[in-house]
Amino acid sequence: MSGTSMASPHTAGLVALIKAHRSSLNWWQVKTVLMKSVDPKGSLSGKCATQGRINAYNALTTATPNLPAAPSNLNAQAFGCDVKLTWTDNSGNETGFYVYRKTGNIFIEIGYTGSNETTYWDYDLPSGTYYYYVRAYNGDGTSQKTLVKSIKLTGC
Repeated sequence: MSGTSMASPHTAGLVALIKAHRSSLNWWQVKTVLMKSVDPKGSLSGKCATQGRINAYNALTTATPNLPAAPSNLNAQAFGCDVKLTWTDNSGNETGFYVYRKTGNIFIEIGYTGSNETTYWDYDLPSGTYYYYVRAYNGDGTSQKTLVKSIKLTGC
C-alpha cells in the first residue's frame, strides 16, 4: 500500500478530475498542469520528475498553460563528424528550443537555442547512428516533441 502501486491510481484519479473540471484542456496541457501543481517534497528529490506529490487543489486552480506549439520538419545533415539539425518553428510564444539526442537507450537534453532559432549543431561525434528530437519551451512548459530523426555517421 505504498509507492507506485498507490501513486498511480491517485494520479489517474486526479487526471480525471482535472479533465472533468477543465474539459477544454488537451492531454499535454493536463500533463503540464499536473506536473506544475505538485507540493515540492525534499524526500522526493531525485526520485520522481516533479520532486513533489500531487495536489488536487493546486491542479484545479493552476492557470491554463499557454504552451508553445510543437516544432516540425526536423532534419539532420551530416558534415563530416558534425550534425546540423534544422526544424520549423510553429510557435509565436516560445522562449527557445530544447534539443535531445539518444545516448544509449535514453534521450537526454544536449542543448538549447533561443527564440526563433531553428538550427543546432552537434559537434565532434564518433561514428554511429544518432537519434534526435526537439521541443519548444516557454515559462508555462514544453511543447510536444518533433518526430524523431536519425542519422548515421561513418569514418569519425
